[in-house]
Amino acid sequence: MEEIKEKLRRIGSRLKPMLEKDSGYEFNWHEEEKPILLVSLTRVFNNYDLPTMFQSMELLKYYNIQEIDWTKDLFDKDLYSLNRSVYIDNVEVRENSIAIIISREFYWGFMSLKYYGCELLDPGIILRSRENRMKAAKFIPGIIKDIEMFLKLLYKTLEKYNIDSSEIIWGRNLKTDLEKFRVYLEFSTEGMNEDEIVENTIRRVRALSEYRRKFRAWLASYERREAYDKTRRRRPKHSIFENSFYLCALPPNVELPYIPYDLARLCEVEVFLNPEEMRSYEDRIKREMLEEIYFYEVKNKQVIENEPVIHKTLCPFYNLDGYALKFKGIIKLNEKKEKIIKADGEIIVDKSEVLKPFSLKEIEFLREDFPELFGQ
Repeated sequence: MEEIKEKLRRIGSRLKPMLEKDSGYEFNWHEEEKPILLVSLTRVFNNYDLPTMFQSMELLKYYNIQEIDWTKDLFDKDLYSLNRSVYIDNVEVRENSIAIIISREFYWGFMSLKYYGCELLDPGIILRSRENRMKAAKFIPGIIKDIEMFLKLLYKTLEKYNIDSSEIIWGRNLKTDLEKFRVYLEFSTEGMNEDEIVENTIRRVRALSEYRRKFRAWLASYERREAYDKTRRRRPKHSIFENSFYLCALPPNVELPYIPYDLARLCEVEVFLNPEEMRSYEDRIKREMLEEIYFYEVKNKQVIENEPVIHKTLCPFYNLDGYALKFKGIIKLNEKKEKIIKADGEIIVDKSEVLKPFSLKEIEFLREDFPELFGQ
């Protein structure tokens, strides 16, 4: 046991100065008993030295009152620094593996609201499928372009360094995800001596750092800004919050102050192979719908109780084909008629209501990513 711990510490001790020399940043050392030992090397940086978009802050609130400054909020000075490099964030040394981590870039949900008036439910899962991304491209094209660039740059860089893409670990719980552009790479060190472990780690660190430089350059590019600006949806006349990108249509008799909502919610239930996951996601959609039914029907005393009817939501729900999703079922309120205490029903697709997509001409910048969408 102690021999293994000493080996992991030796590997960490060799990696730390190499990472610091490569990046120009200091790396902190941290140990955890997991279950034997985990040596974590974490890059030290000042959050406020980062461009605004990459800082640990509530972007939704910050950009609700101002526009994005594309020349400042996304420009990483490390791209052109002689002393520091755009680099990975963590290296974790374990008994039989090493993980290399880019903790995050930013959560793009606020841009989906700001530019397209759309919120996606669990986008990290539903957009992992290329088919679903192609569908969503007609409603949130700038977001999808970012995701395609993220994937393309990541996998091309891995290929350049002869690293198997299976080492990218997807999933929740701080693994690779599409919502924050987090990257988690893990490779096995079984059968390697210490020199081989260090060499293989540094090669992967440099690969992910190169990917990150390319992706941050994309995020600050004029091409990206143009894609968003050309497809930005105009605020509808019924938006009562002039400086807000939460877009809403107030139903009758709702008193102010009122919490504003986004214009539409995109979701897709037919994405899970695991039946348990599928049921869980459908349950979440139902919960979200009932909350919207509460704001539209209950607050306005328009609920039809104990009858299987299609209920109205304040904010519409759509699947990735653009068809409306609605809750059809029986709702029961408490005695004071102010709270939903029971709801039995199902989610139905209403093809009579459609979310207007962007035209192919408007999303021409996605032709290379989805040629079949353009009939090629």
